[in-house]
Amino acid sequence: MDNITRCTNELTKAILESEQYKKYLKYKELLEREPQLNNLVNDVRRKNFLVQNTAEYSSDEAVAELEKFKDEYDMAKSNEIANNFFENELAICRILQEINYNIIKELDFDIDFLNN
Repeated sequence: MDNITRCTNELTKAILESEQYKKYLKYKELLEREPQLNNLVNDVRRKNFLVQNTAEYSSDEAVAELEKFKDEYDMAKSNEIANNFFENELAICRILQEINYNIIKELDFDIDFLNN
């Protein structure tokens, strides 16, 4: 096994053993026990993902589109299980973003084209 694969496996194991990931799994399981709430949360997540990852939206259009389902999001977040799920999902996403950022900033990998 090469060093990159070994380190990747160690990093994956560290994430799986982290408190943040364990909390995420806990609330994911609790959410799955309530199908109606789970469907609402997943609908909000799906819409949010599509708006943020679809090139057809300008940033102003994306904000307007996100506002359209803000009520659904607020309704879902009013539930303690859903709110905790969203918070822990975000914590995991931030961990993964930080990992990616730290790798990219150390590499001589040209991403300046994104700033234009």
